[in-house]
Amino acid sequence: NLVASAIVVAAIWKEQLIQRSARREADAGKRADLQQRRFETICESTYDAIFEADSGGCITWASGQLITKLGYSHHQVLGRRQLHFVAPHRRRTLISETGASDSKDVEYCVETQILDSRGRARWVRLSGGTFTDAKGVVKWVSAIRDIDVEMANIERMFERSRLESLGTVCGGLAHDFNNLLTVIGIYGELVQEPEIREGILQSQRQAADVTAGLLTFARKQEFRDQLINVQEFICAAKGMIERLVPANVDCRWKIRCPEASVNVDPSQLQQVLINLVNNANHAMSAGGSLVISAEIKTLSRTESAVHGLDAGDYVSLQVIDTGCGMKPETTIRAIEPFFTTKPRGQGTGLGLATAHGVATRAHGTLIITSEWRVGTAIEVLLPKQLSIVESSSTELPTSGAETLDGIVNRRILLIDDRESLAEALERSLRRVGARVTTRGTAEEAWDEVRENSAFDLIITDIALPGESGIELIQRVRSRHPEMKAILISGHQQDDLSVVTKHPEITRFLPKPFGVNDLLAAARQLLAFEPAVH
Repeated sequence: NLVASAIVVAAIWKEQLIQRSARREADAGKRADLQQRRFETICESTYDAIFEADSGGCITWASGQLITKLGYSHHQVLGRRQLHFVAPHRRRTLISETGASDSKDVEYCVETQILDSRGRARWVRLSGGTFTDAKGVVKWVSAIRDIDVEMANIERMFERSRLESLGTVCGGLAHDFNNLLTVIGIYGELVQEPEIREGILQSQRQAADVTAGLLTFARKQEFRDQLINVQEFICAAKGMIERLVPANVDCRWKIRCPEASVNVDPSQLQQVLINLVNNANHAMSAGGSLVISAEIKTLSRTESAVHGLDAGDYVSLQVIDTGCGMKPETTIRAIEPFFTTKPRGQGTGLGLATAHGVATRAHGTLIITSEWRVGTAIEVLLPKQLSIVESSSTELPTSGAETLDGIVNRRILLIDDRESLAEALERSLRRVGARVTTRGTAEEAWDEVRENSAFDLIITDIALPGESGIELIQRVRSRHPEMKAILISGHQQDDLSVVTKHPEITRFLPKPFGVNDLLAAARQLLAFEPAVH
């Protein structure tokens, strides 16, 4: 009986142990299932993507919202090699950066490009490495984060920095060219043969327009709005614009506004026209038709309200092409700075943004009408002005009593460190009877003023070695408050407060300028003052 009882108790105890062990296993299974579901939920809800691959690089498990964002389903991903999704031009680099060709354990965190379902490359940050599972099998695990927007912002930052650096270079080049063009213009005006003189001066003016464009790009030129006749302006620019148009593009002009004038900076309007034509050329790489038109357009209150303008007459400048056109989503963003659909290196995304900025600054607007695979029409609306008001001319003839009036026997102190420019200016002033003393630095000029204060006028470049021309004028006026001065400069962003504070005794001449410009400024300052003897 005792043995039998012991056997029964042992059997019951064993059964209880089995049941208890089964419950523990079941609980552990439930906990494991719960952890597995929690892990899967976390992986599926994460914005990134997580991949597991075998030693050959084939994906055995994948999760994360980025997979769907890239346009793939999980079934399209499983079973494929990881490198299949990497942009072809990045594969070799990725292999070397991750050590994927080595058998040893590796860890990595690299930036690369992968292809979405439409074949478009997107920047991602790939981090992970290899691990060995419980069965001793080597596997790859990778976390992928979308950094396409981040890389685009970095690229824009570098592009902006590049443009700023290029702008600095362009500004410096333009300043140097303006000095040379001033010399060319001054000597050109001394040529006696009319045809030769006009040819030199016309070329000088065209070169000056080029340097003005460089300064505009460098943002080192002030806007100089003026009333211009649109038809005359476009006709003058026609030859230059047609040289931009490829041979396989038929260019037609429809200019129907002979009396229309607008108030805008001419160099800016020219840049707008160039930008629009260049955009049209890029859209018609296989050839097509280009129409450039200008006409008067009257906007009603309803029409003007749509564009945020005042009702009235506007000059409508249009550039219409039969190129590839733009999709609606592209049209919406077309005027955003740095937005471009052109291949890398073929555009900055500033063309339409600049055109829009010029139009809005002139109280107008820019309108884009485009149809994909049909063509694009860009319209610039500028308020029509009543007429061109001719300002009283300050330009003087190169010879005669009027030129000599106010300048003959005047003592002028000329300061410029560029010998060729100083010599040209001195020769021009002496030809009309002025007595000129030339110095190369502000310090030399200051010594001259201290030793001999009998000067009627100081003409100085702003950019001088050491002390600037503005600082020199301020120092001279501390001793001679009424000293008259003409400041000259090839830069357009110099501090000209000395001019605005004393406009009655100060003039500013931007380079390049001609002899007549210089003599006119000098006469304005000297005409009513007796000469110093």
